[in-house]
Amino acid sequence: MKITHIGFIVLLLTTACSTQKQLQKTSNIKTNLQVEAINLSENFTTLASQNDEVFIIVLQGNKDSATVIHKTYTIFDYNKSSYETVLALKKFNNDDMLAVVLIEEDTGISLDAISKKVSNNFAALQSAYQNKDYASTYDILADDDLLGIAIFTKKELLQKNGTLLSIKGSRLLDKYNYSVHLQ
Repeated sequence: MKITHIGFIVLLLTTACSTQKQLQKTSNIKTNLQVEAINLSENFTTLASQNDEVFIIVLQGNKDSATVIHKTYTIFDYNKSSYETVLALKKFNNDDMLAVVLIEEDTGISLDAISKKVSNNFAALQSAYQNKDYASTYDILADDDLLGIAIFTKKELLQKNGTLLSIKGSRLLDKYNYSVHLQ
């Protein structure tokens, strides 16, 4: 009986050490990103565009400093409801996070210009989003609408089945819903 308990304890310690080593070793992680439009933000009335012009900006870093590692502009509508890509993450420290920012484009701003705004103001933008401080969001993005920010930790990135987060909200009586999946 003692041998079984000792074996079990050794197994637990080995598993814990193995997971910790995996977290420490992962200097380069490749992960699949999928963003799916479940409910568009521009489909409330027949006068609406019936599509969402969305900037998808992915940042890697920590709460104090994050760098854009992927950016794209895509149009979601009833014919195209998802966007997929592979992300190659840089060295990922234990306190790092991956942030997927979705912004509805309304002003004609370029992808490079909006990415720079997000990167330069990420901490303020994240705080404004969490506190539903729309005035601060407007100060940063003007008429481009922040749909949401999905934050993934290193632990979530290493899960075998991936991680799925939702970005939900409403704008001018129209509800929207996006899923952000990393695997």
